[in-house]
Amino acid sequence: MDLSQLTQKTLQVSRGFTYTYYTSPPQKSKPTLALFHGWPDSAKLWAGLINDHLIPHGYGVFALDCLGYGGSSKPTDPKAYGWQHMTADIVEILDAENLDQVISLGHDWGSALAQRLYNFHPARVSALVMVNVTYMPPMGDFDLDTVNNITRQVFGAGLFEYWHLFAADDGPGLMNRNLEAVYCAAFGDPASWRDTFTSPGGMRRWVTEGKTQPTLPYATAEHKADFMERLGKEPGFEAPQCWYKSMVAKVQNEADKLIAEDAVAVKVPTLYWGGEQDAVCRPAGLQPSIEAGLLPHTTIQQRAMTGYARSQTAGRFPYRPLSPLEKEIRLIEVDPLHKIDTQSPVRCRLKHASLYTNPKYIALSYAWGDSTATRAIILDGRNVQVTENLESALRHVASSFGNDEEPGPTLWVDAICIDQHNESERTQQVAQMGAIFSTATRTMIWLGPADEHSDLAIETLHTLGRRGLRLHDHHLHFQTSSSLHLTNMAIQILSDLHLESPKAYDVFKITPKAQILALLGDIGNIAAHKHDCLTFLTQQLRQFRVVLFVPGNHEAYRSSWHETLEILRAFEKDVSANPSLGQFVLLDRTIFQVPDTNIVVLGCSLFSHVPPESHDHVSMGLQDFFQIEEWDIDPHNIAHKRDLAWLNTQVTELEQSNVRIIIFSHWSPSNDSRALDPRHATSPITPGFATDLSDEACFKSGKVKIWAFGHTHFNCDFTVERDQGAEPLRLVTNQRGYYFSQAAGFDEEKLLE
Repeated sequence: MDLSQLTQKTLQVSRGFTYTYYTSPPQKSKPTLALFHGWPDSAKLWAGLINDHLIPHGYGVFALDCLGYGGSSKPTDPKAYGWQHMTADIVEILDAENLDQVISLGHDWGSALAQRLYNFHPARVSALVMVNVTYMPPMGDFDLDTVNNITRQVFGAGLFEYWHLFAADDGPGLMNRNLEAVYCAAFGDPASWRDTFTSPGGMRRWVTEGKTQPTLPYATAEHKADFMERLGKEPGFEAPQCWYKSMVAKVQNEADKLIAEDAVAVKVPTLYWGGEQDAVCRPAGLQPSIEAGLLPHTTIQQRAMTGYARSQTAGRFPYRPLSPLEKEIRLIEVDPLHKIDTQSPVRCRLKHASLYTNPKYIALSYAWGDSTATRAIILDGRNVQVTENLESALRHVASSFGNDEEPGPTLWVDAICIDQHNESERTQQVAQMGAIFSTATRTMIWLGPADEHSDLAIETLHTLGRRGLRLHDHHLHFQTSSSLHLTNMAIQILSDLHLESPKAYDVFKITPKAQILALLGDIGNIAAHKHDCLTFLTQQLRQFRVVLFVPGNHEAYRSSWHETLEILRAFEKDVSANPSLGQFVLLDRTIFQVPDTNIVVLGCSLFSHVPPESHDHVSMGLQDFFQIEEWDIDPHNIAHKRDLAWLNTQVTELEQSNVRIIIFSHWSPSNDSRALDPRHATSPITPGFATDLSDEACFKSGKVKIWAFGHTHFNCDFTVERDQGAEPLRLVTNQRGYYFSQAAGFDEEKLLE
């Protein structure tokens, strides 16, 4: 807790309060970090970070004793703690220190203060770092009981229950009289936090009874002595607890109304650090803000940085803009290489071409492969990293086409010909990908380098083709069921991948275990992340023969259902024109017959029926009705009625046939206790996720063998008995859930067989 390397200073701000803070200047143009602690700490919280990391690496430091703590003033009126006032105080101090911009970093309540420094004074913040406490966008009236009810429904615990002591009028006095108990609650075994922090009355009982427990390793004797010394003298907890009281008294609600509309979304680089096992500050709380587009530049480390990201640090390739009016694309001219030359890099040159002029080029289709494994090529004289698989393909092309007298081939390659850092260009180019492939003189499919068996494999394929391979709608379908592994039918199913939060479209990999993949909704945000979503789907179409796609609610977030479905229909049409890709089937009240079987898939979103008594709970408790344009309970119920009627009609019409039916939906068709997370089974928002369809024809018919769905973030696989001698109906899910709170039992390789 030693801050002796820093200069301790005090400053009285214009509204009369005095702040204590610690500074150290930056070295060699390094940025300065403004550090804001939380409850019940002081600037000394940051001693280890400062001494071990920041100063040794030359970073500037500005560490503040926040209002109510340490050596700073300790007003006991909650109104003194309004965000607009405290951030103005900080700006005064930054001005006095000639700090034009800082990286705003905060822990606990300090995270909220760091956020509001950006919201109220965005020009002063170059980056934002939030530790434990997730982004808190400006909100409406804060009601403690309502917030606890919502978190209880979502997380199974009232995350703000301890506030009933911390924000109570008698709270500070009780805590002042039992400092040891407060210290042990705050810095004790995290396993106890559920009882103390998130159980009704838990914190009050703990403090009143003066309970103690062993503390965590970092809670040293020095740490405890500092706590006792700071909070054992007047006014004790009277000042720190004003941070809580200012929320309950709606002081901060009024402050939030002053935030400029264009400062709500954080437009600077943002980093969030959170503990996945934290019982109070749940990292999943970041989810709504990311989905709402309020944190467009947020970084959450979930795996090593990709090769593509690494190449960015060395400088982006300077692409010349394309002209959408001319339907321009980029092409690469590949210089020839001798077959024996395995050392020289592949050299290419970019050029622009208009699709209106019918340029001559080959469209290269290939699997991207492991994005972390890269090799260098020379593009217009610059060293550019591409995946190993692409480099192998280009090297093969360079050594197989052209010679010293003739130029090499001209190719269109998505990873090179599209500026992957330009969102608008990516969206525009993906939208015309069907035209790009159909205009190409031919499509070359790169399967990988040849080996001793590859010629035999190709000849075998030709033989099979002569015997019965048929071409239909640009997609190959073997006539024998064994070739599709459909004697015992297999479909790989996944749902609720939530690749939008944090963005992981290029990170999440699916290993094919069948030739048909069914994605049952909530894969990502279709319109908001159009390029990323469609690229992810395209990647699956390179490795699966058929991809079935059920739209879930998150597909329409930050957009409308109409726009979302239009994008997916256009993508389906473009894919059908590309013979190098599998078949994409949008399951929006769609019938799909599994090739060469008597199995029929009926697919639709389904939605759910929300009864009148649940309207308020569901409309306020689910993000759907805030994130999807022109969407509320009425159209939601209408959509459910429409989809259910369609399912009943299709099942009834197929009743006399010899088909077997599988139903794929996003919303759940059952309130069976085995299909619901027991933590939320009695939640008032459950009708937003599931509807009991046990009396419906689509559920009762013996023709329906399997019903797979998503949305509930709870995995199950069980059978339901049915009347009239019908064999049981199998209900099955395979949902990943949000990255920070993944569902138990998710299996990336799960098959319906």
